[in-house]
Amino acid sequence: MRRRPVTAAVGAGIAVLLLMLMLLLLLLTSRMLPLAPQLWGPAAAATGPNPTALHAPGRPGAVLFSTSVGKGGGVAAVDLYIDVPLGGTNTTRRRTVRVRLRPDLSPSSTAWMQQAAAAGCGGQLYRSEDFLVQGVIRCDRTARQSTSAAPAPTVAKGRCPPGVLPLATGRTCPPHDPQCGCHGPVMTPGMMAWAGGGVGPDWFVYTGTGPATYWSHDHTVLGEVAPDDATSWATLAALRGLPASSVAGGMRMLASPCGLTVGRAA
Repeated sequence: MRRRPVTAAVGAGIAVLLLMLMLLLLLLTSRMLPLAPQLWGPAAAATGPNPTALHAPGRPGAVLFSTSVGKGGGVAAVDLYIDVPLGGTNTTRRRTVRVRLRPDLSPSSTAWMQQAAAAGCGGQLYRSEDFLVQGVIRCDRTARQSTSAAPAPTVAKGRCPPGVLPLATGRTCPPHDPQCGCHGPVMTPGMMAWAGGGVGPDWFVYTGTGPATYWSHDHTVLGEVAPDDATSWATLAALRGLPASSVAGGMRMLASPCGLTVGRAA
């Protein structure tokens, strides 16, 4: 009869010890779990497939690219209808590059492109390199298919991603952007941006491999070509194969610029 209190006390002690061990195990496990990547801006709430974010080495807050913008997520898009010459003939074939707009990176650029699509603004594609294609979109009255459409809105440069210094250090700034301003993420393949660190109307699509860290955060990104958009990437590949020659500054300019028209994505 006298042994029961001792046995009960030992049992209680063992229970307390087991509880403490379980709490310690939970604590250690929680410290080992990786943190979910933090997406920048409204794109974090998008419903696209496999939402991820890449970050610049040594700059945990500098977002390179967010793939959280996916199909069926209500994402606005425009089509660039490009008249690509057929080799050895005077005829052209109309091909398409679909650009998914990125209002989270530049709301004013999205508004501008949507208005350009509504007005059927025209332009040219005049430059083709192994890492980009470049052109211009003009929305003055002579370049519109719809003269009743409202003028395109004013475009402002994009925002600097969180955690990135507004002014770059340790690099020589280009003449067109002497302060090396921070206007957007480091570009990754498929991103479309305004050329020269400006706000248009000249633009380019980056088609290189890997992040374009050499441009830092210089450009305002207005959209992207989806990685799985085979039609658009085939058009970009065809443009890179057109006859071209180098001009002053080493840029590869097309022998015959391609006409283009902006339209709403079907």
